[in-house]
Amino acid sequence: MYFHRKIYLNVQRSTYSCYRKHCLKDIFVRCFHYICTHASRDFLIMYFYIFNKEIFNKLGLKEPKSYAEFKTVCQKIQDAGITPIYEATTNGWHQVLPLFETGGKWLKDDAKIYDELNANQKDLKDVPTLLTVIKQLDECAKAGYFGDDYLSNAWENAKEAIATGRCAMTIGELGWIGEVDADYPDFKAKEKLGAFVMPWGDNQVIGVNNASNAYFINKDSKHVAEAFFDFLARPENLKKSRQEWESLISQIRRPPIGIRVF
Repeated sequence: MYFHRKIYLNVQRSTYSCYRKHCLKDIFVRCFHYICTHASRDFLIMYFYIFNKEIFNKLGLKEPKSYAEFKTVCQKIQDAGITPIYEATTNGWHQVLPLFETGGKWLKDDAKIYDELNANQKDLKDVPTLLTVIKQLDECAKAGYFGDDYLSNAWENAKEAIATGRCAMTIGELGWIGEVDADYPDFKAKEKLGAFVMPWGDNQVIGVNNASNAYFINKDSKHVAEAFFDFLARPENLKKSRQEWESLISQIRRPPIGIRVF
């Protein structure tokens, strides 16, 4: 396992509001040292708690900035007969997001943690924040904040859970709001859904994954470049690429933001 160094964004109201305003589908950020290219597209991935603003407003709730505040919010939502969080436990990548998207807190506690992990000088058990978050997740599960059937929840059903108001929050990218809006237009997701930083372990730093999709090919293959060019030039692939770029051009915004690189 290799622990990627990440870019972390300081969460300030003006910057955060700018992100929510401008980034409709995905967040695309150009950074000189952390660029992952796929079909000439540079992008980074960030996860937030996506929440139903209508439910929050009705219950007089504010976006939590600490774990204690988060628990209070969850309890009030539960008391109102709504499942606070939709956690897609059957999807391995989703259930671990609270652990590995709070890396900014790791770095705050130990600036050398990523280098030490990659050099096998430390183990995951040596990261205090991880144990803290695991205990908090267990506490919330036992309190019923993930619902009664969270162990069988799948990410494929998350949109329905949020759009119907059955659940108030889930972890997702900002671009996921656009996906909900497309599948449930009557819900008006772009108006009703907001986002806040995952406060597990009292974290208030956004982790940015310098990650991208990639193509793989057998290293012993011959004429790799020619074969790959032929693949990209297939009519169906050209059509798909054009449609993606048209969508990207119409939605992308580049707000002025501050990026701290660790």
